[in-house]
Amino acid sequence: MKLSMKCWNKDNKMWRRRLLAAVFILLFLCIQEAAANYHALTGEYELLELDGRMQKTVEDGKEKYYLYYQAEPGLYAGQLKIRGDFREKSTYTVDVMAVNSFGKTEEISYTDTVDPRLPEACTDIGKEVASIKITMPKAAGKAFLSASLTNRPEINKYRLLFWLLTLCFFYVVFFEKKALEKLEWTFAIFAMGFGLLLILTSQPERVSWDEQIHFRNAYRVAYGTEVRWSKAAAEVREAAGPKCNTKAEYAQLRQYMDEQGKEALMLEDRTGTYLEYDDLAYLPQAVLLRAGIGIGLPFSAAYALGKLGNLLVYVFAMFWAIRLAKFRKLFLLFFAMLPTVLFQASSYTYDNVVTSLVTLGCVLWVNMMYGEAKDRSTGKMILTVLLWVVGCFSKAVYIPVVLLMLLLPQFQTAEKRRRLFIYGGVVLVFGLVAMTFVLPAVSNTVAGNLSYGGDARGGDTSTVRQMISMVKHPLPSIKLMFENMFSLDNFRNLGNGDSDLLFFGNLMFLNYASLGMLGDKWCALLVPVFFMLMFYEDKEEKEIRIGRGSRIFMALVLVMTLFLIWLALYLSFTPVGDEVISGVQARYYLPFIYFLAIFFMNDKLRFRMKRELAAKMALGTGGLLTAVMIYQCALAGRFF
Repeated sequence: MKLSMKCWNKDNKMWRRRLLAAVFILLFLCIQEAAANYHALTGEYELLELDGRMQKTVEDGKEKYYLYYQAEPGLYAGQLKIRGDFREKSTYTVDVMAVNSFGKTEEISYTDTVDPRLPEACTDIGKEVASIKITMPKAAGKAFLSASLTNRPEINKYRLLFWLLTLCFFYVVFFEKKALEKLEWTFAIFAMGFGLLLILTSQPERVSWDEQIHFRNAYRVAYGTEVRWSKAAAEVREAAGPKCNTKAEYAQLRQYMDEQGKEALMLEDRTGTYLEYDDLAYLPQAVLLRAGIGIGLPFSAAYALGKLGNLLVYVFAMFWAIRLAKFRKLFLLFFAMLPTVLFQASSYTYDNVVTSLVTLGCVLWVNMMYGEAKDRSTGKMILTVLLWVVGCFSKAVYIPVVLLMLLLPQFQTAEKRRRLFIYGGVVLVFGLVAMTFVLPAVSNTVAGNLSYGGDARGGDTSTVRQMISMVKHPLPSIKLMFENMFSLDNFRNLGNGDSDLLFFGNLMFLNYASLGMLGDKWCALLVPVFFMLMFYEDKEEKEIRIGRGSRIFMALVLVMTLFLIWLALYLSFTPVGDEVISGVQARYYLPFIYFLAIFFMNDKLRFRMKRELAAKMALGTGGLLTAVMIYQCALAGRFF
């Protein structure tokens, strides 16, 4: 009876805490929305036409429109709207004399664009203004008709969803013990919640790396041999859609793309196999994208549904990786939550499929290598190889990972004939997958097909011509490869002066492609937690010793993969004959992050901490970095 009363009191206390948290979260959401709308609530107006006289001027030999508006004292400009008869894209400048909270005026300049495909251009100002001057180049066929200001209260659903997800997640991490016991479920809820938010904020436009190319491939797989390209799909494929930077413009973009999605632009007949081996990674995206189109969803909704297919694969694979991991589980959890990894999982790409499947395969391999005898079943060996092979179909440069199977202890004790048979099978699998990368390039080189390969985005690139150049200059090619591979800048090879100065930790883990990345200061949090979890001594995990021979072999696999990554980028994405390898990015190393954590395991460098505290650190830091990243890069400046 006493035990029942104790449990009842404990349950009551837990539910009271949950109710209190729900009230606090609801109150916070109301307060922050009221604060965000303070100026609109205190000085609301629907539409204020800027009645200054439109004038023309000539600057640097070019004729321009300009409109000057002298504001009444205390006017708060929420958003500027520009309408006109525009026949092509045009850039305009808004010079604002803003009044700060101390009553001092300061000049702020905004540069934005108008697109004739959208009804109006919108620029968020969000300041008390003394005057506004709008300047726009005058060109044939353009007519700048009017400009107006608006300042009305609005409940921002993106902001509400962000804060709701963030506050609920941190409550669960720090106050729900089951979240620390079922880490894989906590990860799945986190990844689905914030992944869906990323999908909602991305809109039908290119935001991730080469997303227009990945969308094109997924769209083709979705339709099979006869591809029906709508005008909207074609614009996304060419990254030619309207560019937006405000919530109002994104609403116009969705409406525009939905209309364009109803019209068929062209039919493309695809020859050959319906589904090539390197298209397998696109299948989850293609299935949901086609389902959305098939049931008659608007184009923008079907576009988002395709991304959901990618997210589901990532969450499923990493859920099982975290659940099954017997070594460095908390490190793996932290890695799976990092911003760039989740961002890729919420975009059109094959990178997340490669990362998640290779990582899950590494987890199974480590369990077989250093776990118990029951982890070394034939089924698990086959599954591991299958995961690696399917994961590497889209990027064969990672296939050296399959050679790790040669280290498994059950093969070392097998009879010689069986061991040779297994070793031969592993090497054969490695060779067959590697051939998908090497054979087309070699055969086209022998055939003299100089146009084969190269960057799909254009430029003086050609895989065949680059291979011929390397054959003609063997010593400079070898020197080039080693200098680039082992240079300190090999994570920052973006060809952009500003980005090339950034710390590789930002580029690898805190990067949202075209949406931006977090500053170096956030690595002061990322790096310590990353290394503490990498060397964390978990009492629930068995300590392992990696033999010298095994460590050398693992290092050779890593170096071989590194070499193939750089070679692939030199052959396909670097202009022929250049002395610098272009296109290598830090994100290409993500599939081997968990493997690196295992590689560096040792009995000398260890970090000790209570497991509950370590789990909270992994979840809390991963959640914080993702929340800050979404707020700063995906939401702020775009949706509020």
